[in-house]
Amino acid sequence: MKKLFLILNMFFITIAFSQNIFQTGQKLNITQQVSFVMDGDLDPEAVLLSQNGNLELYTGFDGIDLYVAGNSAVVLGQDIFIIVAQSPGALGGAMWAKAGLVSQWDSFLGSESTNGWSGWFDNTGTANSQAGSVVEGTINVIEEWGTIPDSVFIALVTYITNDGGALVGQTPAGNGNGNIDANEFAHFHLIA
Repeated sequence: MKKLFLILNMFFITIAFSQNIFQTGQKLNITQQVSFVMDGDLDPEAVLLSQNGNLELYTGFDGIDLYVAGNSAVVLGQDIFIIVAQSPGALGGAMWAKAGLVSQWDSFLGSESTNGWSGWFDNTGTANSQAGSVVEGTINVIEEWGTIPDSVFIALVTYITNDGGALVGQTPAGNGNGNIDANEFAHFHLIA
């Protein structure tokens, strides 16, 4: 994707010709001017957003797609979810009939521990995923939210595989009550 960068009167202007996007007055927190590769391996442009013990949550942003990645569900032997919200909402039922409650999300990436399958749920934006040494995915933020939000909130959580399976781990760390509360998400700035 070709982008033209102009600095004018202390404003940062990005024009993405291929997507007809025009951002003015904002500096985008772009990881690098590359497309993320969905091959099940951590992209070198990704940055560690949160870590709790052996759980790691990585993110990146290329001006259009939000990139998320985390531990392999198969290696951990637990189902993994990477939850994304512009603003986490009220507590509701957990994904895939798991135990406990989760603050309302906009979309989430799930990966099965038994077969490595991965996919996005509840998304409106174009999304891709792949599981391998990590589970990784991208989602088009403009299609998801209609604009590039200043920031998003992201959490990586793991559950016992069976329906009704309990919360096993999360990053950022939680309060231990078996739920994913709104204050248990990491804040990732898309606009610096």
